[in-house]
Amino acid sequence: DRGEPYGLFSVFSKDDHTFIGQVDIVPTPGALEIGWIFFSEYHGHGLGSEVVSLFLVKLLDEIIEKGFLAEGEPITKVIATAHPENIASNKLIEKAGLTFEKSAERYGGNPRNWYARTVPQKHIWKADQYHDLSKA
Repeated sequence: DRGEPYGLFSVFSKDDHTFIGQVDIVPTPGALEIGWIFFSEYHGHGLGSEVVSLFLVKLLDEIIEKGFLAEGEPITKVIATAHPENIASNKLIEKAGLTFEKSAERYGGNPRNWYARTVPQKHIWKADQYHDLSKA
């Protein structure tokens, strides 16, 4: 309602327009948390890499370039978490330019790997500066 580009974004199959999952950008004070989830039958087809490289990273570029705030503060960090056994998501987070920070519990004691990327002021999250996400 505040004109901010945050929230949950539905992902649909290009072939038959079936809902296959979602991508999210959630603001926390001074940071954006990114994430994604797809129905299991769509795992292993490169859809996560495609969505992250063609949509999520480009949207992060725009958000940071336009100076949006995260809970009223300048965006200084992008964070993501994944279950330690979810190898594909951990790799995709790293390919998106985030660095492993720690392992810690979250969501009622579930283990998570935590990743972050510092966003220097005036930085633009250029998608073409990062690894080939199609190999995640």
